[in-house]
Amino acid sequence: MNAILQDVRYALRRFRKDPPFTLLAVLILALGIGANTAIFSAVYAVLLRPLPFKDAGRLVFVRKQNPPRGWRRNPVSPPEILAWRDQSGAFEDMAAITDRSCVLTGTQETEADPCQVISSNLFSVLGVSPFRGRAFIKDEDKSGGSRVALLSYGFWRRRFGGDEGVIGHAVDINGSSYTIAGVMPANFSRLYATPGDPLPEMWLSGIALSSTNLWKDYFGIGRLKPGVSVQLAEERMNQISARLEQDDPGLKGWRAELATFRDVLAGDARPALYILMGAVIFVLLIACANLANLLLARGAVRSNELAVRKAVGADSARIVQQLLTESLLISVVGGGLRNFPGVAWM
Repeated sequence: MNAILQDVRYALRRFRKDPPFTLLAVLILALGIGANTAIFSAVYAVLLRPLPFKDAGRLVFVRKQNPPRGWRRNPVSPPEILAWRDQSGAFEDMAAITDRSCVLTGTQETEADPCQVISSNLFSVLGVSPFRGRAFIKDEDKSGGSRVALLSYGFWRRRFGGDEGVIGHAVDINGSSYTIAGVMPANFSRLYATPGDPLPEMWLSGIALSSTNLWKDYFGIGRLKPGVSVQLAEERMNQISARLEQDDPGLKGWRAELATFRDVLAGDARPALYILMGAVIFVLLIACANLANLLLARGAVRSNELAVRKAVGADSARIVQQLLTESLLISVVGGGLRNFPGVAWM
């Protein structure tokens, strides 16, 4: 330990005597590491971070497409959701959602916020429970049933100050009275919202999964049965779609389109993120090569110093330890500097 501390003190003295080398070496490393850290953070958040749902790999977004017309990512109707869920044998359950804008009145100032109308089984499909209160019950799906709302955690804190007393009370949403049934966990909206869509602040009951509800404005979220792949589920669903179009000419050419949560959250950014990740890895390699050349040039300048140390009795291992200590200090400082704002994009 004494030898290491001595090497550190000597390295710091050498750096103070040669500020241009020190600053250049640290900056090269900081830029290389900073760029990689910034891009990898984005790659991890979109492509690698585990989704906080039970068996998240079995969760899929359900949409439909019409390949002959070149249409993709289109909404579906409740009869299609019911047929795919009940007849394909591929799903444990499937819920429906649709995006809306909700105008909340009667408490503080009137404001419009993004919200979703959902079927009561959405949260059970996702495998999540409210942070406070309860989820929807099946009877609340009916158009004539009780109107119930759940709040996002952020909206609850911002609009109601985190008051648990609002649960069970009525508020006016879009001109109708809704009872607040509960509050969802923090950041829940971000866990399944599609890229580019506003994050919902409220969830309202009201989608009845019924064969008589022909409104084609919903997207499905389904949970596949264990061992059922996305491809197999699509094949089975398309067989059902082929039968449905016999009864409803308006469904002619429409087929199921499934996507895992990971694919939907990544969206069209996946190729760009891979390209950026490859580019910054090359940037880091170039930075390492430049730093290696800089250290070699500095080593040539110090050849006389190292020769004298060798002549007075320093063994090769001791000299190598000193040089490694200097390189380690440069790495530590460069790695720490990458946290400074803007370093990654200088």
